[in-house]
Order: sequence, then C-alpha cells, then structure tokens
Amino acid sequence: MPKLLRNEMFRLFGVSENLDENGQYSLMPFGGIYDEAIVEGEIDETLTDLVNDLYGQVSASRWYEITDDMYDDGKIYIEIESEHYLSIRDTTDKIDVDPERSRLYIFVNPVCMDYQWAVAVSQGTVYAG
Repeated sequence: MPKLLRNEMFRLFGVSENLDENGQYSLMPFGGIYDEAIVEGEIDETLTDLVNDLYGQVSASRWYEITDDMYDDGKIYIEIESEHYLSIRDTTDKIDVDPERSRLYIFVNPVCMDYQWAVAVSQGTVYAG
C-alpha cells in the first residue's frame, strides 16, 4: 500500500510598523509570488529570495528565525557575526498571530541599519500520494 506524504504549508506575511486599534501589529501580505502557500521545506529558500527582493543585494541581506534562546530582558539579540549582535526591542507579544501556528523572522538590510518583521503562518497540512 502506498504511503501518503505529509507536507505542512505556510504563508508569509509582513508585520505592520504601526499598532492597530486593538494594540496589535497586524499582518500584511507581501504580494506577488510571496502571497502563496509554500511547503515547509521551501521556507528558507523563499525567505532568502524575499529578503533579497526587499533589500536588493543578494549576498549582503540576511534573515533570522527568532528562537527562544534569543530573548533576554525585553530584547531580542541576534548574532550577526562573531561578537557582533543586533539588539531589537521585543514586540513579539503584540504581533497579531497565534504563536503556536507561526514562526517569526527578522529581515536585516546589508548594513544592519534597517530591519523588519516577517511571519510564516501555518496554513494546515496537505497529504499527497
């Protein structure tokens, strides 16, 4: 009997820079090819393409997945290079998303002077045979 393949699907969103009337940062679609559901195994490649499209410099732009070990005292610390860190105020609790069904990312421009939040939200699971 053939086995079904299980693929979790995600959709990428940007995060508003302004709080809405509920005190939350709302999600905004990136549009174009980034406004489609993607297979979990393609998230890294899609994020790389997206950050390069946003900042326009293929090798110098970066993205980082936010993990539990990056939080400290109201800030998120991201290691850019050995002994060089980016410190960002932790606003993750104000992003209008279910943390159990999403992954948070930070996009950083080539000179580390600009960043923006991105979120991959689970769109469910697809089974294919």
